[in-house]
Amino acid sequence: MSDGDANDGAGGDLVELIRPRHFHRLALAVRDVAAATAWFDAVLGSVPISMDQSPAPTDRSAEVAKAFERSPATLQWVGGHPVFLMGGEMVAGILHRHGPAVHSWAWDVVDNWEAEHVVRDRGIEVIGVDLAMRLFFMHPRQTHGLLIEWCDGDLSTTAPPGPPPGRPVIEGAEIAWITGVVDDAAEVADWFASLAETTPVEGNPAGPEALEQTVDLQVAEMTVRLVTPRSPASRYASSLAGGPRLHSFAVRVPDLDHALATLAAHGVATVHRDGDLASTDPAATHGLHIDWTQ
Repeated sequence: MSDGDANDGAGGDLVELIRPRHFHRLALAVRDVAAATAWFDAVLGSVPISMDQSPAPTDRSAEVAKAFERSPATLQWVGGHPVFLMGGEMVAGILHRHGPAVHSWAWDVVDNWEAEHVVRDRGIEVIGVDLAMRLFFMHPRQTHGLLIEWCDGDLSTTAPPGPPPGRPVIEGAEIAWITGVVDDAAEVADWFASLAETTPVEGNPAGPEALEQTVDLQVAEMTVRLVTPRSPASRYASSLAGGPRLHSFAVRVPDLDHALATLAAHGVATVHRDGDLASTDPAATHGLHIDWTQ
């Protein structure tokens, strides 16, 4: 949906949708922030963004604020988007349950107060509110396992970072989409479209339909991929066994064959390939699941 309104299905009244302005950042939980940052720098040519722009918990409890201060984190410009690498106490829970993983997605909006009211009107619990930074999360128990933040801050309007200091292993890389593994991809896509402005996306390479259902949505300038395994043979089946959640991100490269060969030469093996879609060994990418496409 992109017309700004949605039918609530009850009395026929039109309900306002959240209007995402920009994709704000992709947050990743890793065990060693310094090492993971160095990998993103060397392999994908990431460039640091000032941490003054990061979503620090300024108005939360003293305990949470102290835990954040004790937790290493870096904010990087990776493939056209901000990526927040977090470690330590702030992501101890997700690291314990899933190991290194995607922590959350965030979009910025023009009016965070308005977005919060849309969320509450849908009966979704608001958590992690930070008044000073003007951000909040939706409880993943009510969002099909997807931990999503809405905020007023717009990292895309900060001064563009300069070029990487050296030549990256993979040149011309861009983040193509972000992936969540859910119980019913079509149902979750409809839910997302009932909450925020989205546009269906067609044509991206995906796994076999016999193995998994895949739905792609455009949310601001980021493509969200929702996947539901239909068979134990799906590479997403083991992830969904632990419950629906955010799963991975995909990197688009100019030449997939060349990129995979280059990655292999640098110790990153390909573990799955189906045409123009491949995935690499998470053990070689600091535990993170990364897809590759062209």
